[in-house]
Amino acid sequence: MPSKPPVIREHWIPTPDSGPYIAVEGPDGNLWFCESRAAKIGCFDPNTGSFREFALPSHDSMPIGIAAGSDGNLWFTEKEGNRVGRITLDGAIAEFAVPTVRAAPDGIVLGPDGNVWFSEGEADRIARVTADGRISELGASMTAGSRPLSLVVRDGALWFSQAGGGRIARMTVDRHHRVSHSHGRQSAARDDAPSRRQHLVRGDGRERAWPHRARWLDRRVCHSDAECFGARRCRHRRWKSLVH
Repeated sequence: MPSKPPVIREHWIPTPDSGPYIAVEGPDGNLWFCESRAAKIGCFDPNTGSFREFALPSHDSMPIGIAAGSDGNLWFTEKEGNRVGRITLDGAIAEFAVPTVRAAPDGIVLGPDGNVWFSEGEADRIARVTADGRISELGASMTAGSRPLSLVVRDGALWFSQAGGGRIARMTVDRHHRVSHSHGRQSAARDDAPSRRQHLVRGDGRERAWPHRARWLDRRVCHSDAECFGARRCRHRRWKSLVH
């Protein structure tokens, strides 16, 4: 017996040419979505077929990504406004500026640590925002020009696409919020705290800046001249990653 064809029912958003983008189910069971050209956050009730629309303070903000947070609110990115926003189920909006100018925040997801994480496509960073709006930009060892975009949580880590590099990358998150990302090789974990710098030291003792195409002879990451993760002796013969 042939199966029935799928049924598609379309619902017109009240604002014309609103540019709907990325939709998620909210804690209330409604569908929440970005109206990128109208600078609004929309909410659709599938039971009644009704819409609610909430205008953002700035018309050129371009909301583009949205995700449900662990705090019961919806969080969204403003790509042109360079902000991350939070909206309650009643429509109250708060906005938080991204520290790096023109970072172009894009994809957003609830992380395995209970915080919201988002990509900065023009800054080559992955950032974390806490429930009270504190933003930390991480992943400084990411290859320049990667343009991270869409994020998803899998196996307790963040996976994301790199539109500028043609790669998929993985970022681990521990309780200290130190991160590492990889796309076929492993990079040393680091954060962006001003007191920490990362560089490479050659086997002959000469120092040089982090090379994005450094050849690793072993996948372990060194933090001293003698030890690797797992308390094994360092087997690198050329490159040693030092964090101090």
